[in-house]
Amino acid sequence: GLPAPARGLSARYAPMPQEDWYLHYGLDRDPFAEAGVQGLFYPGGARQESVEQLQHLARFGDCVLLVTGVAGAGKSATLAHFVAQCAPDTRCAVVEVALLDGPEQILRRILCGLGVDAEGSADLAHDLQHLERVCAQCHDQGLHSWLVFDDAQHLHVDALGLLAPLLERTAGRLRLLFFAEPGWEAVLREALPAALVHVIALSAFDRDETLAYIHYRMKTAGLEAEPPFNESELEQIHLWSGGLPGRINGHARQALVEALGVVQRPLSTLPVWHFGVVAVTLLALLLLYAWSAFDDDGGDESIPRPGAAAGAGVTQEPVIVAEEPAPPEGADG
Repeated sequence: GLPAPARGLSARYAPMPQEDWYLHYGLDRDPFAEAGVQGLFYPGGARQESVEQLQHLARFGDCVLLVTGVAGAGKSATLAHFVAQCAPDTRCAVVEVALLDGPEQILRRILCGLGVDAEGSADLAHDLQHLERVCAQCHDQGLHSWLVFDDAQHLHVDALGLLAPLLERTAGRLRLLFFAEPGWEAVLREALPAALVHVIALSAFDRDETLAYIHYRMKTAGLEAEPPFNESELEQIHLWSGGLPGRINGHARQALVEALGVVQRPLSTLPVWHFGVVAVTLLALLLLYAWSAFDDDGGDESIPRPGAAAGAGVTQEPVIVAEEPAPPEGADG
């Protein structure tokens, strides 16, 4: 079986003491790297269906789109695949929300994402007007304008006040998509009370999907055989991760690395009580060895030695040796 996961897993196992540990499994890279590989996307667990639904609603619908999922559910991977699947007739701006971004900063980043030079601009009304013109030009050219907010739950309350003017000034020519943690839906509906919000929730993988995900990740990293986990280990990985791909990556990597003994803690990092246990064990072994040696010496003294008296005051009986008679002379030898 695998050892129970430790807290702070990502901090404990990054960076790897041996960066090429995966070579022992016939892999050409770390199959569970958090950053993944460009273009690598696991379509199972309804992830591909979610991307296709987003593409369809963004192109043909008239609603605000919200994708929710807990940390590790794969929101970033889904967002990246969604953007990669955008057709050439789409201009998609992705804004990674920071906690302290105000409406001016957000709007400038939107313009930059759409390919507009907004450097030096600090007037909110002017930038809104500029964005309105850009979306109108795109519409006239047959282009779709999509705006994607990543980590939308970090939108400042002042920045939330920018959302309604964005929709109003662009007259529906700008499609808004949000990726956020569960529970943020209520905040979005309050900021856009007149808008229709369609929610797509990224659910955790079930047991079979977890196993398929592990196989997919390792196969895309060069594994030609079955994953090097037994049924019990796969069951534990699913249990510990809760079926969340981000956590599956961490637990599966931990299991593979520990199976090779690659992750070794330096001696200086061991707790002091470890040294105490080692010292006591060595001392006990030394005492046991000394006692055995002393016991062997004492036992030898009870065995009489040749030529020595068996006890005090006891004289040794003389030993009479019988002589054989000599053969008579002339007898045949």
